[in-house]
Amino acid sequence: MNEIIKKSILKELAKDQKAYFFFGHVHVAELDLANRFINTGIFNYGYAQYVSIDDSGNIKAINDTY
Repeated sequence: MNEIIKKSILKELAKDQKAYFFFGHVHVAELDLANRFINTGIFNYGYAQYVSIDDSGNIKAINDTY
């Protein structure tokens, strides 16, 4: 599903644009900075996948359990 979404958004995004696209609800975490695509994953059933962006703009995918 992530690949289908990426193909769709890349058609709309100019190469020089600095936008990132964040998605959720697909439940498959992916951090693809080359294609400016981020899927936050799932936060359920004891699994926590989310994205952290620090004050410098660094983006990290976090996988944890609770």
